[in-house]
Amino acid sequence: MPRRSSPAWAICLTRTAAAALSLAAALAMSTRNTTFVFYLTPFRAWELLLGALLSIKLIPAPSGEWQRNLCGAAGLLLLLGVILFGSPATPLLVMTSLASIGATLVIASSERGLSLAGRLLSLRPMVFVGLISYSLYLWHWPLIVFQQTDGAFFRYSSTGATRLGLIAAATGIAYLSWRFIEMPFRSGAKTTSKAAAFGAASAAMASAAAFCGLVLLLGGAPFRFPQRIVAIGAYLGYDPSSAFRAGHCYLGTNRQQLDLAECMQPDPRRPNYLLVGDSHAAHLWFGLSRAMPDVNIMQASASACRPLIQPPSSLDAMRACPRLMHFVFDDFLASHKVDKILLSASWKDEDIPALSDTLDILRARGMDVVVLGPIVEYDGALPRLLVDEIRYDTPSFAREMRTPGIGERDRALSRLVTAKGAVYVSVYNSVCRNDHCDEFALGDIPLQFDAGHLTAEGSVEVARRLLSSLQHRPRL
Repeated sequence: MPRRSSPAWAICLTRTAAAALSLAAALAMSTRNTTFVFYLTPFRAWELLLGALLSIKLIPAPSGEWQRNLCGAAGLLLLLGVILFGSPATPLLVMTSLASIGATLVIASSERGLSLAGRLLSLRPMVFVGLISYSLYLWHWPLIVFQQTDGAFFRYSSTGATRLGLIAAATGIAYLSWRFIEMPFRSGAKTTSKAAAFGAASAAMASAAAFCGLVLLLGGAPFRFPQRIVAIGAYLGYDPSSAFRAGHCYLGTNRQQLDLAECMQPDPRRPNYLLVGDSHAAHLWFGLSRAMPDVNIMQASASACRPLIQPPSSLDAMRACPRLMHFVFDDFLASHKVDKILLSASWKDEDIPALSDTLDILRARGMDVVVLGPIVEYDGALPRLLVDEIRYDTPSFAREMRTPGIGERDRALSRLVTAKGAVYVSVYNSVCRNDHCDEFALGDIPLQFDAGHLTAEGSVEVARRLLSSLQHRPRL
């Protein structure tokens, strides 16, 4: 008997160990790269193994009626909680873990008799969603991406209406895909030869590849549109890495390191300014360096990294951010004199208290501080909005798609910074006046290449407008 049972114990131990190792790896990697944790199988395997452990009864299923109902209710509440209360501020591993545990509890609740949760999920609408779930999984994301990047389905709808429309469209397409593709394949599996199935699949894949290759060769078939639309739309593929000095002075990932020789080298022959912040600091460097050639503009910036000595706990910055801010405020500025420190970011309301503390500390150190405010932003990429204005003859479309509240935040920041004795420069007012915001930098070159970041030409134009507020004046 012991010999017969040992393989079962070995399976249990192997699956348990694999689940534990996967979870430990996910926890360790979550502090370094959340993208890896979400997309790579080794870090998600423990979630799948929860079901495997349930199937071999290593995770016990409740037997009593009230235990089953409690287990199912807890599982449903976890799933609903993730759906209703999950946000970008919530760590991704927390949300995926709660969802997996919730699903396991729901399944376990009906293993030894149908629970109330099981009865709910046995209703015909729920069963229907389950039947089309794989097709829905395949179709929902392309629809969301095409809507977000191109406004392909709903151009003038509110956010709520757009989401409902996308849900309805994804459900309808998923049903058609399940009914006319998935089910015929399943039912025909026993009567269709492998050669025929392989041949049909290969032909479909070859046709799709040929079509995609043709589109690539034609450069997206620009002949479909007038030349002005093509010129503006080309900025949807704009690469800002050179203007941002990405990977050297602008850190986009945790693995990148600030290049001190290129980005933080003081010049004894010129005034030295230090530009610190996130991508909204990086997009100004190019213009500032050209608008003020007599000033050495040093740069220390990182993705989603507001220039705050003590950032709010809700700021979900990447790990490179606190490391960079510690270096700038505690190390570099302690041993190097700069003529001005420029703080620039896509400021949020939650940053105001921390910015106030930062200004107090820097002013107490005798530093000349300039805060550059937020710039106008949009609910979509500006080149796309400008193209749609031309295509659909809607000249106010970009104006209607401005992100609300930035002007009010700009004024609140101005009051705070001025009260603290620092200099405030309104980037917003340099672009927007009397409810009109400039949308082009030069000719058909958009001022911004996405929802808020400046093109190189836009950076030069904005810096030129800010020049009088930033010009060096020797301190007395």
